[in-house]
Amino acid sequence: MSTTIPYSPSLVLGSIVEPAVMDNLLAISAAQTPIDAAQETLNSFISMKRSLEMTVQELINMGLDPKDLLKKVQEVGVDVDKAATAYATVRLEQELKLQPLRAKMQIVNANVESPIDYNRTQIKTLALAADSLKMMATPRRWKSPGCWA
Repeated sequence: MSTTIPYSPSLVLGSIVEPAVMDNLLAISAAQTPIDAAQETLNSFISMKRSLEMTVQELINMGLDPKDLLKKVQEVGVDVDKAATAYATVRLEQELKLQPLRAKMQIVNANVESPIDYNRTQIKTLALAADSLKMMATPRRWKSPGCWA
């Protein structure tokens, strides 16, 4: 499933969306899905490599020999390289498919008036599910004055 919803001015609350516009948006979403999957795989391997490298440093600080773990870190490094190459390949292929679909999208939308009676509608506050949010954050540490590591 694509992590982003393609922008269209017709996607307004209460608006009537033309079937052709919706088909185009669904095609864009379908083309973005392999990109998101490849990026998720790459991010997973990068996160695993960082975690293992931090574990290696912790073992060294405790005076333990991390030689077996270092071999695994190198294996994960190879997996990161493969995942990065796969991501670049998928991204290039899918972007070529996305360009004509994005070209079909209109910047301005003129449509029939919404059948919703806005005077009788109410706004309800609903909780946002945490499992629907994806955040990518890279931990940073302060190395020296004026320098982030």
